Amino acid sequence: MKKAVKYLSLIICTFIISINYVKAASYDVTVTSKTVTVGNSVTLTIKGNDLAGRFDLSSSNSSVASLSNNSLFIDKNSTSITITAKSVGTATITIIPTDVTAYDNNTITGNKTITITVKDKPTSNPSTGGNNSGTTTNTTPTKKKSTNNYLSSLTIEGYTLDKEFKKEETEYSIMVENDVNKIKINAQLDDSSAKVTGIGEVEVKEGINKLEIKVTAENGSTRTYTLNVTVKELNPIEVTINKKKYTIIRKEGELEPPENYEKSSIKIGEEEVLCYINKNTKNIIIGLTDEKGVSKFYSYNKETKEYTLYNGYNIGGMNINILEMPEELIPKGYIKVSFNYNNNKLDGYQYIKKNQTYAADDKIKGSDFYLIYGINEKTGEKALYVYDKLEGTIQRFNSDLVEAYNDENNKYFMYMLISLALLAVSIITLSIVLIKQKKNKTKFA
Repeated sequence: MKKAVKYLSLIICTFIISINYVKAASYDVTVTSKTVTVGNSVTLTIKGNDLAGRFDLSSSNSSVASLSNNSLFIDKNSTSITITAKSVGTATITIIPTDVTAYDNNTITGNKTITITVKDKPTSNPSTGGNNSGTTTNTTPTKKKSTNNYLSSLTIEGYTLDKEFKKEETEYSIMVENDVNKIKINAQLDDSSAKVTGIGEVEVKEGINKLEIKVTAENGSTRTYTLNVTVKELNPIEVTINKKKYTIIRKEGELEPPENYEKSSIKIGEEEVLCYINKNTKNIIIGLTDEKGVSKFYSYNKETKEYTLYNGYNIGGMNINILEMPEELIPKGYIKVSFNYNNNKLDGYQYIKKNQTYAADDKIKGSDFYLIYGINEKTGEKALYVYDKLEGTIQRFNSDLVEAYNDENNKYFMYMLISLALLAVSIITLSIVLIKQKKNKTKFA
């Protein structure tokens, strides 16, 4: 019996030693105070235990409590953000482990929330009478001014906007005939306490007219809606792309050329027209206006005489012309999705994990990292880039980092297998010892 106890102790010790390689992963959330006065701030800290990855944070009411950062990356450490009290009320701060993996290769899930209560600053109003002390202090609430600077509708008499009006979207276009010199803009406020300018009859001239409708809220905050009115030319140069007609923009200043492009001209048909050329990439772009009055730059191929939509964007301070990604460059596990960038729908690729949802739009929560293929318009080099939608940054795709992370996960998985193997050997050994003892007892009985 003593020998059995001895072997059982050995099994327990072996298992305890083996599981030291695979610790339980978790995270904790603390805040310095759950009650704060308007204008002050508190600190929220996330501490990770044996895990690494990104946590997303959101405030249910950012006008009450705003966050200094909406995303934190943790690698077995603690990281903090500041919560600033904006106005009286309550706001729930939600912490979401979006892409967090434990060192044992398990995915960490489970959101946590903390409710912050924001109180008003006390105000002192001296008054006389009532007792011998001379003054009393009263706390009186201050009327909060409206921050609503939205329009509820925007119309142009006799014309239809290029897209359905939504108060959150601030840019629209129309196209009118060459003989039109005035249009009438009608708009309704979303809040009657706000004010609007730029509506009524407005003069327009041939080419693109950028008109601004400015809404000022009761508290003074402003929002500007832009209306692009294109007055057709008398003798337009038309081109056809995918069975749709476009007009070439011949006047300088109607479209702002992107950085690293220089003014030039190119012959289209029998006429020299305005274009812009990037000396680094040799890309030629020409301004085109569609039948709805929407104007954009298109890349022009001199050999094939074909036009393709120019997808040049300044992302995180880097000018990238986004191109169609070659099939052979798409990493394993990535699929094509679309995402919004500055009211533009762009194509990218996301790494998809099983049993998780990754979305192509903002209405469904998905990964904030997108893989895109493009050409750096400053250097002329093509490469894969990772765009962080949450922070608005971009950097070259580092395949070495991904391989190193996978190697680390494989190491911890190996530790787990070794631990299980040692446990199995110990159990088998104990079973053999117990069987032998039982036979010996039977033999001498």
